Formats: sequence, structure tokens, C-alpha cells
Amino acid sequence: MSKSTNNDTVAIVIAAYNASNTIEKAVRSALIQKSVSQVIVVDDASQDNTYEAALLAEDNSGRLLVLKLPKNSGPSAARNLALKNTTAQWFTVLDADDYLMEGRIDKLLSLAGNDYDILADDLWLLEEGDNPENISPMLNIEPTDKVSDLSLETFIAGNLPQKGKSRRELGFLKPIIRKTSLDEAHLQYDEKMRLGEDYDLYVRLLANGAKAGLTSPQGYVAIRRANSLSGCHGHSELMHFYNSIRTHRDLPNLSKEARHLNKLARTNASRKYRWAKMIHAIKHGNIGDFLSCLTTSPDNIVFLFSNLALTLHYRLFKHKKKLDTQKFS
Repeated sequence: MSKSTNNDTVAIVIAAYNASNTIEKAVRSALIQKSVSQVIVVDDASQDNTYEAALLAEDNSGRLLVLKLPKNSGPSAARNLALKNTTAQWFTVLDADDYLMEGRIDKLLSLAGNDYDILADDLWLLEEGDNPENISPMLNIEPTDKVSDLSLETFIAGNLPQKGKSRRELGFLKPIIRKTSLDEAHLQYDEKMRLGEDYDLYVRLLANGAKAGLTSPQGYVAIRRANSLSGCHGHSELMHFYNSIRTHRDLPNLSKEARHLNKLARTNASRKYRWAKMIHAIKHGNIGDFLSCLTTSPDNIVFLFSNLALTLHYRLFKHKKKLDTQKFS
């Protein structure tokens, strides 16, 4: 892939929805990054004063641009709008409720050099309301200045659940991405997706030949919140995520291992989507939607009914325990 001759400008893209309590801190943390030429906030038709709160972070450097969508369109549409307004050689995403430590972007640029189109660092994780000193790395990568190559196969595998192992969730990474790698592949965020849009874009970039690297935490602090949007998705969002993974099997130049891993990812996404749709159908008495969940492989059908049996058993046991408690209280 072609390299930009000027590697020192980065745009930080922040898609924000009802983030008035956190957006100012996020923007300020972006503006203190020395190599950042633009900080582009896109307010996704928030119902609070996110737009005004973002403007409060203005440092008079002329680098902050705050835009607002007329209707709520999702993070992908917000990010695409930001990318249309960037002139930087690199871009990276910052969630509106997270923040950056000073110097993160400079460190990543230095490590990327001319060797990588995508460079991701391990995330620092912090529970909402916890002491900042209690941050911990998501991937447990030891602090180092070394970069490990991140292949398409490794990336897909890093998002798959493995029995007895903690899930790495590489799709949550927030790398710096060389803008030319996106433009040359004619890629953007899939605006149908409100879940897993980062994963989808990374897979497509890697399949197109972008070279990616992974290093230890350089200063992205991700706040884990009980009510985060990424943890509150329904079967519709899961359906679009599943459909995106289905299309990945048609990407060119996939290795045999990548095809196998994509099949596992597809199965995992299919089960999540169909299970969420089945529960929704049961709650709303929709027999047609319930039956449509069963148009899948025998293994997936066994998975769905096993989950259903376990759920019913748990609820009956819980109900019986409650009745017994009331009986003897």
C-alpha cells in the first residue's frame, strides 16, 4: 500500500450521542495531543446539550470542528461524516465517554513509522467511578516499545470466545489508521451497523492488504459503564453484525485459516443474533419470528433450545425458591 510522505498529522474522530457529561473531557484529552491537526466531533442528534458541551473544550487552536447530524443515524454515519471533513494523513476514533493520556498519539506515530497502515495499542480499562490508578490493560500486554504484526487471522481469532480463556475482543481496539489505506480500498464505516462497525472495517482493511501492528498500552483509557451503548444492543443490531460477517467470506485473497476463522465468527454471531431474536419473539408472542430463528444449522438449533431450556429452568427454579421463601417467612 502506498505511504503518505507526511506522517505527522492525525484527526481524532468522536461520534457522540447524549454524552454531555463526558464529551468535554474526551475532547480536551484529544486536543492536548501534539500531533493532532483536527478533532472532529459529530453530535448524532443528541437529546441533551452534547453539542454545546463539546464546544466548551475549544482551546482556540482552530483544530476543533463540531458537527451535528439532523437525525440520529448511528456511530458509523457520524464517523463517515467526520472522515469527509478531515485533511489529516491518519485518523483514529475516540469514544465520547473515554479519554486519552497525554502523548499517546505521538507514541503511536513514532512506533508506526512507515511500516504500518494500522497501529493499535492495548487499551487501559477503568470501571466507571473507580480511581484512575486502578486501570488495567485489556490484553495484558507488558509495557514495551516493540510492535507485533497483527494479521487478519490473528485479529479474527482474537474476537472469538475460547473455552477456558478470557476473550480478547480485538474489535474494541482504537488504532491510528493511515487514511490512504481507507481511500485506496474505497472503504468507509457500514452505516447499517450500530454494533461491530469497527470490527467490520478492520477486517476489510486487513483483507485488502493493510499492514497492522499491535503494541502495549500507550494511553487510551476506556471507561467500562453498566449502561454503555455497546452492551445494550438488540436483535436488529446483532442481525446487521451477523450479515456483515457473512459478507466477509467473499473477501478476496483469504487464506484457508482466515476462511475457517470467519466461519467460526459467523457461527458465533448467528447464535447471538438468533438467540436475541428468539427471546424478543417469545416476549411479543410472534410465532413467525420464533420459527424463523430455526432456519439455521442443526448445531445452532441445538444451541438455541439448550439455552431456552436452561433459561426456563433457571426462571422456574428462581420462582419456586421465591415461593418457598414466602411460605416459610
